[in-house]
Amino acid sequence: MYLASKLREPQYVCFKLHQIPKSIQEKYNLDNFVDKTGYVYARINRALYGLKESGRIANEDIVDHLALHGYRESDITVGLFTHETRNISFTLVVDDFGIKWINKEDLDHLLNSLEKKYSMLVDMDAKQYVGIDLQWDYDKRELICSMDEYIDTALLELQHVQSKQIHHGPSKHIPPQYGAKVQYIEDVNLPQLPPKDIKYIQKVIGKFLFMARAVDNTQLHALNELARTVSKGTSATMDAAIHLLNYIAAHNHP
Repeated sequence: MYLASKLREPQYVCFKLHQIPKSIQEKYNLDNFVDKTGYVYARINRALYGLKESGRIANEDIVDHLALHGYRESDITVGLFTHETRNISFTLVVDDFGIKWINKEDLDHLLNSLEKKYSMLVDMDAKQYVGIDLQWDYDKRELICSMDEYIDTALLELQHVQSKQIHHGPSKHIPPQYGAKVQYIEDVNLPQLPPKDIKYIQKVIGKFLFMARAVDNTQLHALNELARTVSKGTSATMDAAIHLLNYIAAHNHP
């Protein structure tokens, strides 16, 4: 989608010739364009990946294109679009469309409008949206959302070894001391974690925060607590992160 949008003004980038694959060098005769210091310069006309303003330009471009065909973004809900006259609506997240339609003619109108500018794939079964796996049961009027493959990959990347004990809660349960006048919290005078452990916990938070918001909000309170305490994390913080990972691993596949 980015490459279908033009920059307001062209920009320039330079590379060392040896950084460019040989096949590209030969295809464009780059030997003829190398300066004395070994650099090749190129002009960028389109919203290239990695360019900080590309996302905004591409978004404005697609909104303007949709408006030409009668699709307007909601004034209340960002990313929700409806048509001026047709009974169709969709949500747009970057370049991912989730479409609600009744008449095939309306769907075809949207697809034809987009194909005038963009190359795209259409999944009529709607098996996935913004990284979320969707299982539809129209008879029961039920939709099950999951991110099983994402979880497996994330746990592998975090090198998490699942505990033999099944964890049924995202955070450790601290039983109340019935009859006690004062409920003491766990010892907070613990040594602070080294930077590498703090970075690991931050990675856990980053990996699962979107999933918690989109699919399984039972994890949110545990992630929020980790985010609140990680900058001055102790061994208790690491234990809480491992407990959360054990919970996610145990409840990955419903």
